[in-house]
Amino acid sequence: PQEVDVMFGFKLKMVKMKEFPKYVEFKGKWRKYQKKVIQELEVHLEDRHLHVIAPPGSGKTILGLEIARRLNKPTIIFTPTIAIRNQWVERFTKHFMDGTNEVDWISKDIQTPKFLTIITYQSVHSALSDVTNENLETLSEPIISDNQRQSELIKLFKKISFQTFIFDEAHHIKNEWWKPLNKLKKELTPYVVGLTATPPYDTTAAEWQRYIQLNGPIDIEISVPELILENDLCPHQDYLYFTMPDESEVKQLLTFSAKVNLFYEELKKDETILEAIESHPMISEPELHLDWIYNNLDFYLASLIFINNFNNGIDEKHFYILGNFQKIPTLNLEWMEKLMNYYIFDFRDQFVFYEKHIDIILQSLKRTGLINKNRINFNKKENQEKQITFSLSKIKAIHSIVNFEYENLEKLSRIVVLTDFIKKEFLSNYDENSYKLTKIGAIPIFESLRRNNKNNMKIAVLTGSIVLIPLSAKTNLMLLAEKGGLANINLSTLKYDKNYLQITLNGHINNQIIHWITHLFEIGEIEVLIGTKSLLGEGWDAPFINTLVLASFVGSFVTSNQMRGRAIRTCPNNNNKTSNIWHLICLDPTSNNGGNDVAMSKRKFKNFVGISNTDDVYIGNGINRLGIEDIINSKFDIGTVNETTFNRAKDRANLSETWSKGITLGTKIIEELKIKCNFTKPYSLIVQEQKVKLKNKIISTSTLVGVEASLLTFSTTFFMVDWIPLFYILNTISIIGIGVFGFQTFKYFKSYIKHRDISKDIIKIANALISTLIYGNYISKNRNDLVLNIEQDENGNTYCSLRSPHQRDIDIFIKSMQEIVNPINNPKFVIIRKSKLDNLFDQYDYHSVPEILTNKKGIVDYFHDQWVRHVGSAQIINTRSIEGRQFMLKARAWSILHTQVDKSEHNVVWR
Repeated sequence: PQEVDVMFGFKLKMVKMKEFPKYVEFKGKWRKYQKKVIQELEVHLEDRHLHVIAPPGSGKTILGLEIARRLNKPTIIFTPTIAIRNQWVERFTKHFMDGTNEVDWISKDIQTPKFLTIITYQSVHSALSDVTNENLETLSEPIISDNQRQSELIKLFKKISFQTFIFDEAHHIKNEWWKPLNKLKKELTPYVVGLTATPPYDTTAAEWQRYIQLNGPIDIEISVPELILENDLCPHQDYLYFTMPDESEVKQLLTFSAKVNLFYEELKKDETILEAIESHPMISEPELHLDWIYNNLDFYLASLIFINNFNNGIDEKHFYILGNFQKIPTLNLEWMEKLMNYYIFDFRDQFVFYEKHIDIILQSLKRTGLINKNRINFNKKENQEKQITFSLSKIKAIHSIVNFEYENLEKLSRIVVLTDFIKKEFLSNYDENSYKLTKIGAIPIFESLRRNNKNNMKIAVLTGSIVLIPLSAKTNLMLLAEKGGLANINLSTLKYDKNYLQITLNGHINNQIIHWITHLFEIGEIEVLIGTKSLLGEGWDAPFINTLVLASFVGSFVTSNQMRGRAIRTCPNNNNKTSNIWHLICLDPTSNNGGNDVAMSKRKFKNFVGISNTDDVYIGNGINRLGIEDIINSKFDIGTVNETTFNRAKDRANLSETWSKGITLGTKIIEELKIKCNFTKPYSLIVQEQKVKLKNKIISTSTLVGVEASLLTFSTTFFMVDWIPLFYILNTISIIGIGVFGFQTFKYFKSYIKHRDISKDIIKIANALISTLIYGNYISKNRNDLVLNIEQDENGNTYCSLRSPHQRDIDIFIKSMQEIVNPINNPKFVIIRKSKLDNLFDQYDYHSVPEILTNKKGIVDYFHDQWVRHVGSAQIINTRSIEGRQFMLKARAWSILHTQVDKSEHNVVWR
């Protein structure tokens, strides 16, 4: 290639190369899923996009490089960090070029792009988005922020004729980084390959749309069980370790709860609040302010609940607005918090005559510590929840887990602890480190293990600013440094412990330090490695890890799954590798449901697919698979539960056997919608009981009517003189009897209706939905590709799934069905279903029309037609009309006041 100068600081090697050299080819053996993708590559790239979802350790990097080689055009690979960027270069040279590093057609610099250019997302963002920040940790390239430079960079890329873009860890591209990349994509119209282990399923609709727009629809999603079946991932299990906050933390929680309850009791009796609320037009003249009520429904309902609590009743006109139901919920902390936030902050200007009273309450709230960012908070959020999340009991838990695992595996231990913070202030510059460990972070965890290292474990710390290693690892470290051409490494002994060294970091060492520490960890010079999730949580390749302790407090799907991915890779030198992954949960003693840690864990585990830890072996998602939810929701002895967990975690051989058993129970991952039916008895038994009771009550009522008729006939025949009084006596008795037995009959009939078989309805609704999705071009038009499956268990839960060769079809179907079966929120259209129950009475049910069907003209009408055809009589209401808004007011009020929860649950199972 001939080098020429380009304006504005860019240097371009005019690439005469039009394709990869012939000697570049993959030297290894393809995994099953990789081979399948390669074989079907032409089909997948018909839309110029290939979007692959596969777990960490599945070989996505190698697959991406092979696709670039097969497309055989100038290629840009985008990565989130410098460390991952360097890994791409290393994998390419190792697996495609026999380790040859010195080639002049590979670049890691955005300012000197070449035939194969591997750069960070941040460098492109800086070049194309007018960003100037020279201290960004992920940036190695100089920043370009001038508009002319942007134009020149695009011209430069066009001159090279980049025709392949590979987005690694593509889940990052949904916000700021999306803008410049989308701009480049529009200018160059390349083939796009998106690779990630963690698509941002839990993001907003707008972010998801940007993500899909750049990467294309998901083509292939490879599951964990598939890779374990092929021995491409190792058997692993998640374990929960429970703690309780220490005495001082509990005291603070109880003190806060006492403050809240005292203030709450005072507010409940405040007559001035009652007077202010009753004077508001929404209360005094609700029929004239329906639109306002519709837009501020929470305030309206909170006000009615407060008034009802004060007066034990509300005006009848409000029941008409709310849909004619007569039960108002009891006032509680949640409703009081809503009421006071509206009264004091949101609608203060509507209570001008009560300004002084509002100020008095506000000052009192501030003194009590119940105001945060101009919001009243009666619940344990912010500071109170942090006391649980960052409880110091978790440092003790980490100490227990690490020592347990080390005693079990001994010198084979490769334990990693990942946390959020460094907390370098807990390093001491004195001859002794006796700092009280009052925060959770890499250094406090290190100190906890160092101070009581009864097993003589080799402990190290690896973060972006502090690196500590055992003294015994020094020789091997210096050999690595010399090999990398960096002989003069600045090492200093910890002043308070001569057995540990601190490495002074600089620009040259920073690029190598992760590689060095990882190698020391691999060969056993380090046995316990403490690091931060920002440095090691994504892209770090250390397949020999066999224990991971997650001391991180981030609950997002992406971050949690990336961190777990560090441990589940197979190890080339250990075919029998298994991994234990530990999650820390501190229970809140003032909460009825375990508190914030429990809630966060339940959210996280919805996205983890793993093997069950129960007698009933299965592979699926959710925290239930650990057999722990019933324990969480009850009072239990933490020590006993943790000891049982340790006994299970110790038996790693059984873990491999359990995975083998679970794998045989299925062939692929199925996504299904569980429509919940929370009965206390088996569903079939309940239905039979209700049928018998209903039948008996009808017979009893019929018999009573027959007796009455006989008695009346008898009285008129044989007691002609006294027939009138006797008639009235018998008639009164019969009316009372019919009333009693008739009411009981009605009750049992209602109960029977309540427990009817809803799976029949789900089949009909699902077929109406599928027909509409096909008609609207939302899913595959080939109906033969789609297989609908409906099942029901003994407890009355209904399971609904759709099988399709296209993952996008399944995602759309599941999401749409959830919108239909869950309580109404605020949809554009509602469908009112009218159905016959046992051919006796009409019943009306209300469902949201899925949002996706409302974006194209005529689709809602088609859905209505399909509903009538498959399900039965129905009416569509546009909730944005005047009539529709009144309907939605009643529907939403009913939903809020009855605290309805979602009736469905998105499950993932191996079948």
